[in-house]
Amino acid sequence: MNNNFDDLVPKSDSWHKERGKGVYLTDYQVQVLKRNGININSSINMILMEVNEILSDVEDEELEQVAKELDEMNYYNSKKN
Repeated sequence: MNNNFDDLVPKSDSWHKERGKGVYLTDYQVQVLKRNGININSSINMILMEVNEILSDVEDEELEQVAKELDEMNYYNSKKN
C-alpha cells in the first residue's frame, strides 16, 4: 500500500484562483485564454463571448474545453443566487 498522500492532492496549477470580477480560473485556463488573446480581467460573460467569437472562426479543442468549463461554472453560479 502506498502511503504517499501527495498523489491524492491536485497540483496547484489545477486549482481555481480568483482572477478578478468574480472569475475563477485555473492556470491552464488562463494560459489557453491568453494564448488566444482573450482578456481574463473581464466578466465571465465577456470572456465567453470572446471565446465564442474565436471558435466561430477556428477549431481549437483546448479552447472549446475551457469554454465548456466556463459555461458550466457560469450556469451553476447563476443558480446559486
